[in-house]
Amino acid sequence: MNGVGGTSGAPAPDLAWGIDPRLAPGVGAHAAHGPDAAAPVACSDCHQVPATVDAPGHLFDDGHGTTDLVAEVAFGARARLGNVSPSYDRTSRSCTVYCHGESLGAGGAARRPRWTAGPRGCDGCHEVPAGGGGPDCSTCHQQSVTVCKPGEPGCLATSAKVGVRFHDPQLHIDGQLPLGRKGLEGTCHACHGSEATAGAPAPDLHGQTAVTAVTVGLHRLHLTAGKYRAAVPCGSCHRVPQQIADPGHFDDDLPAEVVFSDLASGRLAHPEADPTASRDRATATCNVYCHSLDGARVTQWRWTSRLVDGVSCGACHGLPPRRLANGALHTLSTGCTICHASAYGPDGELDPNKHINGKVDQ
Repeated sequence: MNGVGGTSGAPAPDLAWGIDPRLAPGVGAHAAHGPDAAAPVACSDCHQVPATVDAPGHLFDDGHGTTDLVAEVAFGARARLGNVSPSYDRTSRSCTVYCHGESLGAGGAARRPRWTAGPRGCDGCHEVPAGGGGPDCSTCHQQSVTVCKPGEPGCLATSAKVGVRFHDPQLHIDGQLPLGRKGLEGTCHACHGSEATAGAPAPDLHGQTAVTAVTVGLHRLHLTAGKYRAAVPCGSCHRVPQQIADPGHFDDDLPAEVVFSDLASGRLAHPEADPTASRDRATATCNVYCHSLDGARVTQWRWTSRLVDGVSCGACHGLPPRRLANGALHTLSTGCTICHASAYGPDGELDPNKHINGKVDQ
């Protein structure tokens, strides 16, 4: 029998009484394939497990009562996940299987991890981050890990300042790669917001729900139609991916990029003008075509709080606006329906779909 108490049969010592995993290939990384960061790797994932001690292929593997004391590597189903053709090189003592190496797109030392290289971190099996998204794996894989600080018990460092702790190792190296919250995989609101909010945070990627968090802010307010405007689509301020793995989605570090549309930047209203939209994450403020226009009472809109006294026409632009789209002075009349009758309904109420739409409705 291999191993001693507490190793679940994993050598050391090996059959030759070697105990150093760096020197004895019979010891190697057996113990490292335990339950800390993944569902335990069964012996049958890498070896043919005999039903009895004297079963063919165990002790006497040549059929004549002799053995070379070298265990054969016979990869099981787990090593073959993702249509991988697993291999083990006994000379270099390295292997490529689904769980790590070339199959995960790893580079450097993780490309062909050595069986006798000793303990390694996450980057011993794959790049960190693995495929984009930054060092906090819990951003996308909330079901299996939570963020922690390196140095804390059970925290695996993924960068100098960020680490992850597995609260469900069964969901790691299982061939599934679940993204977002359980039961919502494959939808935008698995990670962003909820179905009720059409994906607008809250919650944000880390479960925060307070408007005072810049990652939550007034997302939901903008996605909800109001008295003065139609709902603002996500594409007005962000590039919206068609597929989860599209470039510009999670293939780089957080935070999400703000990319103003022609409407938000003012190009739709003034094609000849340079975009004037701007956003300051540090102060959580923005200045876009939709508000903060010439003559507005409110010149800086804070993303993380609503106006205390509510929104009125004069908050976003002068009453009346000071200039026309061509730069000419606007009439001093405050009777909007005189020139913009088509933007109002029979009841005299403003049609929100014809307001802040990038064109002048007359």
